Amino acid sequence: FEVFGGDFWSSVMENGLTQLSDEVEVEVDIHCRRADYQARYLTEDSTSMVKTILDRIRDGEEIDSIFNSLQDAEGLSSGQMTSIGRTLLAWQMYPEALSLFKKKKELFPENYSIHNDLGITRLLLNDTLLAKKEFEKVLIDEPENSKAYEYLRLIRRMVHE
Repeated sequence: FEVFGGDFWSSVMENGLTQLSDEVEVEVDIHCRRADYQARYLTEDSTSMVKTILDRIRDGEEIDSIFNSLQDAEGLSSGQMTSIGRTLLAWQMYPEALSLFKKKKELFPENYSIHNDLGITRLLLNDTLLAKKEFEKVLIDEPENSKAYEYLRLIRRMVHE
């Protein structure tokens, strides 16, 4: 690590080791949980825009129609749209989720993470070619994105089987 600490840190101890080592042991403890979008929907305030949009989609209304009629659609955040889309995925409403994520891409073009959601949705719709293209777009903007790498690896395995 090119850490130099002077005579004290570089000195050899009785056991033959130096104070500073070339090896480091790192212990990581990770706790995480999967978001439960169904539970979020059920606890959402009945007047919230997210719940209103989800209810309208469930009732069969088209995404573009909903957004055209929303007077305060500008107040809808990228995160709220992600929540709506992922709730639709949890409900297995894949075509609706795809339409929603496309709308999000239109409203938030600078948000490159949308390609992960589009890729996942396209995989759920069995469109591996377009899913692959979406994950490749993620890696152009964010080369270190492990989610996109893992999905591309999954697609390669699916195609080779």
